[in-house]
Amino acid sequence: MADEVKTQSQQIAENSSELRRIRTPIEVKIDPRAGSVALAQAKVLQDINPIFAAVENVKVSGALLKAFTVDTTGNILRLDYEIDSLATAARVTEVLNAGNEQKPWKLGVVAASSGTGTPQVVGQPMGARVATAPVFRASWTVNLKVL
Repeated sequence: MADEVKTQSQQIAENSSELRRIRTPIEVKIDPRAGSVALAQAKVLQDINPIFAAVENVKVSGALLKAFTVDTTGNILRLDYEIDSLATAARVTEVLNAGNEQKPWKLGVVAASSGTGTPQVVGQPMGARVATAPVFRASWTVNLKVL
């Protein structure tokens, strides 16, 4: 009988230790690439239609799109235009912000530019000077989450 009690107590001890082992949470090693894969999937699945809609809707005379930059890490869209006057910069800002009460588009920089190159005039001798309008370079930025 003493042996039977001893065997049962050993059985209970073994079962208790087995229960503790089963109840202990298993450490799951997270693959360090899992975060970058999830980020890449989010970037690929991002809807880019609002980004292009913003650019396509700008039809202002005297404004020529020169650069289009999307920073997906910082969620920033930047548009660089070549414009013929400061009044054109104001019109482009109005068109970009049209229909949005928050006015998310911000005019960042307006600087004098050298222009698009030497103008070509048919019928003028080579080297003839042609008067050109002053040219400015202007940049607008917006947070992509607002679009």
